[in-house]
Amino acid sequence: MEELDKKVSERVRSTVKEFMESLMKGEIQAFLDENRGSGNGYYHRDIGTKYWEIDDLRVPRDRDNGFQTAIF
Repeated sequence: MEELDKKVSERVRSTVKEFMESLMKGEIQAFLDENRGSGNGYYHRDIGTKYWEIDDLRVPRDRDNGFQTAIF
């Protein structure tokens, strides 16, 4: 049972990470369209939640360093 709980927990964590990264991609795309900017890759960040830590989250950035995600 413990092994199943661990697998479910890891899958939930992975899904939350993918969802957060997807939200940020949409966020930066809207920001870049509105500000006529261009992207500049990603930086990696760990973030703690109430239930667990999400490691190696890919956070998008822009060339002018003006983008701030609403997630954090």
